[in-house]
Amino acid sequence: MPADMAALLADLGDESAALDAIIAPLGDHEFLLPTPAAGWSIGDQVSHLAYFDDAALLAATDPDQFRADTAALMAAGTVSPDQIAQRYRDRPGTQLRDWQRSARLDLLRASRLSSPRAESPGSART
Repeated sequence: MPADMAALLADLGDESAALDAIIAPLGDHEFLLPTPAAGWSIGDQVSHLAYFDDAALLAATDPDQFRADTAALMAAGTVSPDQIAQRYRDRPGTQLRDWQRSARLDLLRASRLSSPRAESPGSART
């Protein structure tokens, strides 16, 4: 059975709005607070989402660049989510939040545009 892209994208939009409601009021210092994921802060979780939303968008819109970027990461050895999180720990939490919002909106928009079946009344949710 094919996936209902409109429903999947609506769910992702709803989950994104719920996450944003949680992190929107946080100050930079609160993004340093730990999460249940051992060794990860709120900021690490947010940068993880932003990074992989950007990666997914790149894979969909520029597969050659995505492959080149992936090859460069792999050439440096193994790649782990912890290494990705470490890369962005110097950014202020509010900057991470803004990056995550932007990356998610870009991914949702591109997904809706690339999937004609995803367009339906009310699918403009983000």
